[in-house]
Amino acid sequence: MIVKIHSWIQNKSEKRSVSFEGKGILNKQVLSFVENGNHNELRLENNKITLRRRINHTEEFYFTFLEQEYTTLEYTGSVGKLEIPLYTEQIVHEDGKIEINYILNEQEEFSFKITYEM
Repeated sequence: MIVKIHSWIQNKSEKRSVSFEGKGILNKQVLSFVENGNHNELRLENNKITLRRRINHTEEFYFTFLEQEYTTLEYTGSVGKLEIPLYTEQIVHEDGKIEINYILNEQEEFSFKITYEM
């Protein structure tokens, strides 16, 4: 089903934010959308959320979010493959809304929010 999407990510450490409004496809528990040429796939599972971002078919970011758990951000691109420590502080998942607060590399704080509706 086609949904309207509004996403917003804030780098709390650097006090910068980026937002996006557009359309996407919700298929069961997978939300797919293209943001400024970047392909995004957000998978909603019971206690885990994953986000795969592909940029220009040359770089890929794979986030695994588990509330109050350490996981990794996997990056694949021109420099090879990197794993960056990721700690998910909080996940709020309600009907049509997801909020994730997380820390990358033990120092950079982020807040990611996305809403979607038919």
